Amino acid sequence: MELSILRNYLSKIKTKFIEEHIKNKTASQGEYSEDVKSYCILAHANIEHYFEIAAETIMLNSINIYEKEKKITVPLFALVIYKTKKTGRKDINQSLYDISRILLNEIKSEFSTYIRTKNHGINIRCMENLFMPIGIDLKFIEQEPDLKSSLEKLSMERGCYAHRIIQRVISPEDAVKCIEDCVRVCEEIEKLKNEIIGVIPAQN
Repeated sequence: MELSILRNYLSKIKTKFIEEHIKNKTASQGEYSEDVKSYCILAHANIEHYFEIAAETIMLNSINIYEKEKKITVPLFALVIYKTKKTGRKDINQSLYDISRILLNEIKSEFSTYIRTKNHGINIRCMENLFMPIGIDLKFIEQEPDLKSSLEKLSMERGCYAHRIIQRVISPEDAVKCIEDCVRVCEEIEKLKNEIIGVIPAQN
């Protein structure tokens, strides 16, 4: 998912579910509760999908560069550190390059499977499992408490709403602030991704 597509989608659901409640300063929780839940659940799902696609894109790009150009990038090096296992030579005629490609295919399959079937959130632990294996340093999140707090809050709210755990629903304003912070994380990931895979950002 492209960041521009994510931004457009989040803008649409904000308009659909939230803006009227923000304009109505006297709105009660009963009036905005279901709309805030819908907004948080849908935003969480799409932000999570953005992170997953970004991680997989970086992984596939790093392997593609190695296979075509025999160049080792930081994401590839990180992948091997995180995911490697001993692979014996099965054929005396196999070259080191042959063996490395077999190993990388195994890594690619395992990591893609994890991204598509085992990642279930956007909290810090989930983010680390997605991005640390491809060499993306998430210290920028730790350095900005608001970003970390919003990732954790949206993850928690989504879990409570999706699993029907009864609790007080956050306000429309808090939901918007939380999701805006999460988009800031997406923007930073996008910048790091583009630096790694060599994409020149579009000029405004």
